[in-house]
Amino acid sequence: MHIQKDNSKTGKIDGIYYDRSMCDKNLPCYRPCYWGRCMARFQNVAQYAEQNTALWRDKPEEAEKRFRAYLEYERPDFFRHLVGGDFLSLDNLRRLVSIAADNEQTHFLAYTKKHDYIEEFLSIGGRFPFNFRLRLSVWPNFFPPDRLIQAGFQLYFTGTPSHYIGTPFEQRAAKAYECIGKCDTCLYCWGGYYDVINDFH
Repeated sequence: MHIQKDNSKTGKIDGIYYDRSMCDKNLPCYRPCYWGRCMARFQNVAQYAEQNTALWRDKPEEAEKRFRAYLEYERPDFFRHLVGGDFLSLDNLRRLVSIAADNEQTHFLAYTKKHDYIEEFLSIGGRFPFNFRLRLSVWPNFFPPDRLIQAGFQLYFTGTPSHYIGTPFEQRAAKAYECIGKCDTCLYCWGGYYDVINDFH
């Protein structure tokens, strides 16, 4: 398992990324995806992403064991899931939530477009621990279902407030905290209580 130790955006915050095999090619983000460009440009990144994906998909028990060992040894204050890619399955989501609940010393963050997994997780009684901050990804013309909005999840908008004028999320996008692109010096997404917005990148 490859844990990212440094990144031009997340800085010194550790994180993990997957490839794009789980991504819905019909979503508006797929073709302009920055992660796709990154994997195409840096072969080592693509290799690590594919290895992480294969491990969590094909050997989830081994992946969980390795991740728990990393957390026990490193004990990071903050961790970023899904730097690239998304939840691989409901089982993947449940494992990561369980790991977070057992590692209260670390604050975890994830953005996701797998809204269906979140709905299913909640429907079976799943709950996110206090140290797992989940933000639902939003794009123009791609919005979370009402149930998740009513559940109180915070949002991560891509674009600018003008892209959401005339949508049900116009006011939320206008009030959202603007990403400054330096996770390790900001940390708002882990602890802030407002939505976040970041321009296309």
